[in-house]
Amino acid sequence: MDESGKSSGIGGAKRIIFGGVMNNDSQTGFYIPEPGVFPPELLVPGGTVRHDRNGVWVLMVCGGCARMEIDGIPHDLARGSIVALFPFHAIASGPLPDAFRCECLYFDFDFMSDFPLLFPPEISERFGSKPCYRIDEQGFARLERCFGMMRVYDRMAEHPSRTGITKALLFTFASELLYCCADRAKSVRTGRSEMLTDDFFRLLHRNYSVERTPDFYAGRLCVTAKYLSKVLRRTTGHTACFWIGEFRIKEARQLLRSTQASVAEIAERLGFPDSSFFAKFFRRHTGCSPVEFRRGNR
Repeated sequence: MDESGKSSGIGGAKRIIFGGVMNNDSQTGFYIPEPGVFPPELLVPGGTVRHDRNGVWVLMVCGGCARMEIDGIPHDLARGSIVALFPFHAIASGPLPDAFRCECLYFDFDFMSDFPLLFPPEISERFGSKPCYRIDEQGFARLERCFGMMRVYDRMAEHPSRTGITKALLFTFASELLYCCADRAKSVRTGRSEMLTDDFFRLLHRNYSVERTPDFYAGRLCVTAKYLSKVLRRTTGHTACFWIGEFRIKEARQLLRSTQASVAEIAERLGFPDSSFFAKFFRRHTGCSPVEFRRGNR
């Protein structure tokens, strides 16, 4: 969708940019809609939608029931459901029941870039592969209280520490969410290796479809590709090449599953020189060809 509200994409997949939803007092890179308002940009009855912003939507279901399909997998949402939607997620849902209520927030990947505390680097992989969780009532109540405080400070446009407090509350909210989802607290990382890893994943989210060499990411991070991969292997268990390939293959799976785009179109979108090269890459990572994968997921 461009600024005029028109959708764009390939093969019928509608990709949405959040034009016109943020009020004049919204903080750069952070947004909380009015209470109970579901982002209309995530609702395309009878179709599939992806958002094109460089960030994450988090949905907290406070009441009622609804069904949402994410990457072809149906999820029944009810009170206590938490959904984290990344740009690569394909979302489909019908009209929401009148009784359905949720709270939502959006933040850019860069919003927390200058915050002194960092999350573990596997966070994006955890919520990328499993975007929907059901939280027990006690944990959900804690998340609601934290969310309420974020809303209060997000609306205090004249507060001199508004952005700093919002970031601290967002960090608290995300840490509590990880605790609820993983049943154990996540340690805070502040070392150089973890900072480099965090910066790598931030770059990767923005560039994986067009930049596929470790040299690009290493150059942007002012280190050598060898050093970057060494750090990533220590902090995540995998090299830069692995993560670049993992992000691209995940996007390829979603495009094959949720769009009508041809294999050649998908190959072009993901930066492959031709469909043959893409097919070999896909088979090496999945054990089947793109056509076979699509046939088995229809």
